[in-house]
Amino acid sequence: MFGLALGLHLRGAVELIYINATFRSIPRAFGPERVEFNSLLENTLSSTPPKSGRTSDAARKSGYAAMKKLAGKPASTAAAQMIASRRTVPNTPNSTANHSAPAKSRANTAAPSSARVRAGTPIGSLHESERIHNMNARKNASDAARAASPRSDGAPNVRTLTVSFEHIGQRIDNFLVRELKGAPKSLVYRILRSGEVRANSKRIKPDYRVQQGDLLRIPPIRLAEQTAVAPSVQSIEWLANEILHEDKSLIVLNKPSGLASHGGSGLSFGAIEAMRALKPRESLELVHRLDRDTSGLLLISKKRSMLTTLQTAMRDGEVTKRYQALIMGTPKEDRFEVNLPLLKTEHASGERVVRVSEEGKAARTFFTVLERFDGATLVQAELGTGRTHQIRVHAQSLGSPLAADPKYGSEVFNQRTKALGLKRLFLHAVSVAWKQDGELRTFQSALPDELKAVLAALRKQSLAAQG
Repeated sequence: MFGLALGLHLRGAVELIYINATFRSIPRAFGPERVEFNSLLENTLSSTPPKSGRTSDAARKSGYAAMKKLAGKPASTAAAQMIASRRTVPNTPNSTANHSAPAKSRANTAAPSSARVRAGTPIGSLHESERIHNMNARKNASDAARAASPRSDGAPNVRTLTVSFEHIGQRIDNFLVRELKGAPKSLVYRILRSGEVRANSKRIKPDYRVQQGDLLRIPPIRLAEQTAVAPSVQSIEWLANEILHEDKSLIVLNKPSGLASHGGSGLSFGAIEAMRALKPRESLELVHRLDRDTSGLLLISKKRSMLTTLQTAMRDGEVTKRYQALIMGTPKEDRFEVNLPLLKTEHASGERVVRVSEEGKAARTFFTVLERFDGATLVQAELGTGRTHQIRVHAQSLGSPLAADPKYGSEVFNQRTKALGLKRLFLHAVSVAWKQDGELRTFQSALPDELKAVLAALRKQSLAAQG
């Protein structure tokens, strides 16, 4: 019986009654003992307060104990909290008038509409509106604090930079690599392709060269704590032995095949990252690039003035760069030129593919035969322009692709040269020259031993064929 009474008292429907303006909404229980229970509750809440302004502790405890006994176990937590926390208001005429007012009038003056509880609401929901109000207040205060304070989530904001004089003519991708410390090259190209980087409110391509006064929009970028793997000590020491020349403004590196000019596109580091690790106090920048599989001379500037001078000279055709390559077949002429425009496309994976197309950019390559073999020829290729994969694609357009070229080569020719011990692309940057301050500066690099060994094997084959 007591269990049923408890369920009816504590889980049944409730209605609002108002004793006076000082009392909150009080639940009225419905059940077999509702008259006795409600009477005890009202008497407990309306016990005459002492001069201290609070309900007598003895009366409160007595009434609460009686309700517990009636229900068979403690009444609802909400009712206990109401009893313990109720505050009374001094007995003023207004309060007396409210106490004696009709029930309808008391209901309209005792509590705001947001604090009312409809019949059928569980007792535990009496303070739901107050809880929601407090929760909303805390949320509003938190939002206001975040809006008024600097961002603390580590995400940078959009930045606008003005290009200064010292960066005139620099490619935007190189500018961003320097500006966004730790950003991989793949990320730089992604934000350029998506149009997130803009110059003077216009979309730009990776080969755009910044001008003094350009307003660059740099999007917010979240970088991982470590975006690239640092080159090992052994790699750095080994590469240090490949420096052919160094002065106060320039480094000439004999880059090995298999090492990219820069990191990115799945590569943890490249030649420039390794050199920066080797010389952390220097401000090093790539003057130009070599394909990952191409070996030979790579220029790295130590001063901004040298970088600008050499890149301007390259654009104006004042820098002579020569390569040696092994091509398939035997051209009829000893000297010939390929003047075909090249179009570069980039797949979603980041792989770059170049082909001859009228929609591409102008490209010229001058070939000179150095040595002929049986079904193969060693040539010198001099660049008239500096396009991506230019020598490789121009040689392919002649029907004479380079040996061991995995992208543009001949499978049959690649298999033949592989049998001779060739394990890499046969393309080496042998010389670079330009005029500086009225003097001709020239640097040279001999063919690597592995390429010399292939040429020696071809000579043996040719002699055997002739004999």
